[in-house]
This record gives sequence, structure tokens and C-alpha cells, in this order.
Amino acid sequence: MISNATRSKSSFRYKQSIKDFATSMFFLGGRCVYEFVRLNIPGSIPSLTSLRLILTSSKCNFIEGEFQYDRLKDYVNWSHYKYVFCGEDSTSVVPKISYDTRSNYFVGFTLPLKNGFPFTRYFSTNSLGELETWYEQIDKSDLINVHVIQPTCHIGQVPPPPFLLAAYGTNSVYTGEDVLARWSRIFDSCMAQNIRVLGFSADCDPKQLKAMRESMGFFSRQPTDFEDHPNCFNISLLKKASWFFLKPMQLFVCFQDGIHLCTKLQNRLLSSTTVLLMGEQYASVNHLIELIDNLSKFTHGLTISDVCPKDKQNYSSCEKITSDATLVCLRKISNSQATQAYLKVKFYMFLES
Repeated sequence: MISNATRSKSSFRYKQSIKDFATSMFFLGGRCVYEFVRLNIPGSIPSLTSLRLILTSSKCNFIEGEFQYDRLKDYVNWSHYKYVFCGEDSTSVVPKISYDTRSNYFVGFTLPLKNGFPFTRYFSTNSLGELETWYEQIDKSDLINVHVIQPTCHIGQVPPPPFLLAAYGTNSVYTGEDVLARWSRIFDSCMAQNIRVLGFSADCDPKQLKAMRESMGFFSRQPTDFEDHPNCFNISLLKKASWFFLKPMQLFVCFQDGIHLCTKLQNRLLSSTTVLLMGEQYASVNHLIELIDNLSKFTHGLTISDVCPKDKQNYSSCEKITSDATLVCLRKISNSQATQAYLKVKFYMFLES
């Protein structure tokens, strides 16, 4: 930045470390944050035009719907953790058709599926008439589905960052059988790279919930051959827990991701109509409100907006409510043992997320 202070804008030069930092900031903060920093600190980071050239010249070019198993193997070898979890989630996007010059295909149309997997490089043509037909007959993707791999590590160790396995547009028109077939193939493909997938997590929409039930045999009428798979493992703890309904032989386990579980538990606690009876006491948001009214904010850090949030997916308030300071202060509130127990359950769920 100092060397650029004496140069004209057209002569700015940046070290590779600055380019890497600028790329990370653009991905994490977005365009508005990037432009705010660039305009307020002239010469500190490249312009958006230069940044796009940096990104397009990168060898790590992702193709829509293509699963990066070879890169995953390199990543696992780098992190030295061969046991992983696979996460899947969708988020809404603005439907838009664009042309990818590097792969010579159109992005934005909903890719057709086979056994739950999208056809890659499907919408490629040199015919304007065929492109017009696609515009008229093919759905545009209003969701983007993302698969990430999170290596597991020992308790107390800092986990490595997740790996982006694949991303592709979708219109959410698929079945639970498609989801189960996709997970099964991801498992086998990872095993071929000597990577053991321990389980899958998702936000648990009805299709994914059906796939989870069928894969683990949880009140499922659809039989699977997973129990005969050579890579099944035995959950020995279930032999002593007769109350826990789950088959001990599993190929992989499935559950809702921790973020959704924490916010779901919080919304239930903060609901004005839900009754959470534990023994002879109730877990109630009133104990948190009493805490805010009677104790200093410096001791617990809570505000009334944390216990009455307008955003049902407010994860930051979930962190504050389950903090150690909140749990310690709740001991001073009479008849709040049930609320303390409920928040401790949510706290352990928060740690797992």
C-alpha cells in the first residue's frame, strides 16, 4: 500500500499475499464490504475488475454440479483427518442465466438429475434456437444446493475449515430416494479415496428427513441393503441403551445440522404458547426476562431483543443465551432449574455445531 501511494491508479501493484487477502475478504464480506475498504484506503487492495481477473485465472475452476473428489483427497491428506462429515444445504438465489466462457456452457438452468446427481455441462449449444427453447421450457434455478465436507478432529483441537465438494442450481424437484441415492454414492466415492464419511447432516426438509429415516432404519418401511455393506460400523453404546431406538449396525448416521437444532430449541423456549414441563418446574423465557430486569447487563450480556428476537434464525442471540455467564446468573433466579437444564442441553448442542 505504501509503494502504491506514489503511483498512479493504473500502475498499482500488489503482492500475492495482498491478492489472497483481497480474495478472502470478497468471499467473506461481499462486494459492498470490499468496495468500502477499497475506496476508503486507496491502493490497499485491487479493484473489482482486477479481482475478477485474478479469480478467472485461478486453476481451481469449479464446474456446476461436478463433485471434486480428487481435490478432496488432496485436502484430506493436507489436514491429516480421514474421518469426515458431509453437510448439505440449499439457499435461495435470484434466477439468472449466464454463460461460462471457460467451460462453454450456460449456468442458471435447472440441471436434470440421475440417481440424485446433476448432469454437468448439460446446457451447451451453438444454436440460438435451442437456447430459446431452453428459456421457454426449462426451469431456472431458484435455489443453490451446496455439499461441504467437514473433517473431524479430537476434542480440544481446532477443526480445519470445511471443503466445498460441489454446488449446483436446483428447483427442489426431487424425491427422498434421490437424496438417499446421492448420499450413498458420495459415501462410496469417498471410500474409494480412502476417506470415511461418518454421517450426513442437512436442514431436514421432508425429503431429506425421509432419506435419513430410510438409511438408518428408523420407523422406515423401505428396506435398504446398507446393513450388508462391508463398511458398516457397530454402535456398541446402543446395546446398553434400550430406550434409544436405532439399529446398532449403521453405514453412516444422519441428523439435522447443529445450527438449525439450536435455533429450533431456542424458538421453542421463547414461544409464548409452548409449555416446557420438567418434573414440577417449567422452562420459561420469563426467567430470562427476570434475569435481565434484576441483574446488571455486565454480568450476563443479555438484552430484551435477545429473548424476544424478530428473526427466528438469530444465531447470535442463541450464543448469548447459552453462554456460561447466563447459566451462572440464572442460579440467582428462583425456580429456574428447568430453564437452566434446558439451556445446558442447548449449550451442548451449540458446542457440537
